[in-house]
Formats: sequence, C-alpha cells, structure tokens
Amino acid sequence: MRLALIVLLMLLGLAAAQAQSLDAVRLRVDNDFFALRFARTPLDWDYTHGAELTLRFEGALSWTHAGLLLPPTERLGETSHLTVGQRIYTPRLEGETPVPGERPFAGWLYVNGRVEAMTAMRVSALELELGATGPPALGEPAQNGLHRLVGSRPREGWANQLPFEPALALYGEQGLRLHAPSLLGGEVELQPRAGIGLGTLWTGAYTDGRVLYRVGATRRVGASLEGGVRGSWVLHDLFLDGTVFRESLQAERIPLVGEAWIGAELRVATWSGGARFVVRSRQYQAQPRADLFGSLTLARHF
Repeated sequence: MRLALIVLLMLLGLAAAQAQSLDAVRLRVDNDFFALRFARTPLDWDYTHGAELTLRFEGALSWTHAGLLLPPTERLGETSHLTVGQRIYTPRLEGETPVPGERPFAGWLYVNGRVEAMTAMRVSALELELGATGPPALGEPAQNGLHRLVGSRPREGWANQLPFEPALALYGEQGLRLHAPSLLGGEVELQPRAGIGLGTLWTGAYTDGRVLYRVGATRRVGASLEGGVRGSWVLHDLFLDGTVFRESLQAERIPLVGEAWIGAELRVATWSGGARFVVRSRQYQAQPRADLFGSLTLARHF
C-alpha cells in the first residue's frame, strides 16, 4: 500500500508533465565505485548508490509561472523535469547493534518535479521532491542484491534502517548567466546561484558557482565540460537527523558542508553520455573523511 501511494504520486506528476512537449529522457547512475580513487578500493559507505530516470519537457505548467520570479516577456525558454529515483546511504561501521555516532542505513525512493526558466542574464527554478524511507524504499534489496550478483559481502545492518516515513522538500533557486569571451571556438558561461530548501527531507540554504564550456552547441556533434563548487548551511537532513514523526537512529550533523565537482558530456546526433566526479565534505562528526562518488549518464534527445 505504501509503495503504491508513491507510484500513484509519480503517475499523477507524469500525467501533468505530458501536457508539455517531451524534449529528452535521461538515465543517471551514481556510485562510489565510479569515483576517481586511483585503484583504491571503493569505500561503500555514506552516499553509496543512486539511480534516477528523468523526463525533460519544453515549457512549464501555467501555475508555476508566478513562482519562477522572471518577467514572462523576457524569458528565452522554460523546461519541466520529472524524475523518479532511489538513493542509498550506509554507515562505515556496522554490527548486530548500531554503532554510536554512525549514520543510519537509509533508502529513499522518490519522485521529483522541477521547473526552470531563463532570460539572457538570469535563471530561476522551483523544485519539489517527495518520497519515503524504510522498507518500501527498497534500499536493502537493491544494495545487497547487487552485492550478491558481483560476489561482494552483503551489508548486515539493514534491520536498523530508518523506518518508513513519507517526506518532502520544496526548493527555490535564483541565479545569473554570465557569458565570458569565447575560448578555443567554444562558449563559456558562468552561473552563480543561491537557493533555499524547506521540508522534512531537507531544510537549509546553499550557494554555488558553475563554469560551463560548450563546443559545437549548434551542430549534431557537441561536447561540454562543467565544474563547480557549492556551500550549504544545513538545518535538517533526514538521512542524518532521522525521521521526524517516528523514533529512529541519527548521527551528529555538521551544519556547514562543501562540495566540488567536475564533469564532461559528449553528444552525437540524438544521444549523449557523460561522467561526473564529486567530492563532498564531511557531513557528520563520526565521518572520517570526505565522501567521493561518481555519476554516469545516458540521454536520448528528441
């Protein structure tokens, strides 16, 4: 019943999004195995795995226009994104009983809706994510099923995972689009942004800066490079502070978190693929080092 509710919400969002024109379908897989560890063994803890499928549509639903805070007459374009995904978090140390200070085991099965609008100089976005933790999030079957498939040791602490609880967060984001002089025949764009989040999933504020370099943007073959940094002030994180309405395990959260990433993407005709490497600073007191993971993406454009 609980999983059926999540699926129902997903279908309602898809029905609304289909009022727009489908622009692209993208699959992304995150895993600490993809991180640049220079032949070192993957750590297999903290944010250890994620997968999401995103449908991108041209245009935005009319009731979101006011929240995007950009004059309609100045907008160059609007897009809507509908995502269904799963994320998995695990502690470094585990045993028959939870180890004090360690983060809890947690799975998160979710649907995410995001709308964006841009002008020549600005970008604005609204985002809503909702889903559930606990057994309906399928964290244990996903992680240990994969471990058994590749011959790795299953993780044994899932009996102590965060219990079932629905959660959500609403995000608002504003940014600038600053075009730098072209470099080696490519386009350079700087994007400083700031945003806030509010909800039982995540509450806080963040600011980031991104640098994008695109080559062949107007041709059938093109490539892009992206790098960025982000700083977050975290007031609540479900996966560290535990569930809100039910008693659960928790870790001592660090309120200021930094992140940096670099990535590349190649597009040929209607297909594109990319890779990204992410470094995220310590998020809780017992975490011994920064969290490292990578992402692989594959997209079909229409």
